[in-house]
Amino acid sequence: TIPTLIGASASGTCLFSALHQAVQLLGEPSAVPDTEVERFLADADKRGADLSRGVSWKVFRAFLAQLKRVGSRISLKDLEYNRQRTGHRGIAGIKRLKLEDGFYIVAANTMGVWHAFVLEV
Repeated sequence: TIPTLIGASASGTCLFSALHQAVQLLGEPSAVPDTEVERFLADADKRGADLSRGVSWKVFRAFLAQLKRVGSRISLKDLEYNRQRTGHRGIAGIKRLKLEDGFYIVAANTMGVWHAFVLEV
């Protein structure tokens, strides 16, 4: 079984980049301070966490909790509300989605490594 991971960069941090880009596009750059990303990644490195294949949803939720503690308005509830698990339904499941105008963080699996990017609808 391949664990669910999100990330495509050699350091496994594209999910953080996608989140950062999304808040920039929303005009809320302070919602994801670079210093908090750096602190989170440094702490993960100290614990010996291997993020080279991406970030698990559990790790991402821990990062969002850290952001909340420092006053970010990012809501895990909002992200969970829009979270779509397509599984084997693949593109057919995505085609059935009814997306409102806005920005979405999209993650897709390729050969066991997840890639994350921002989608504007």
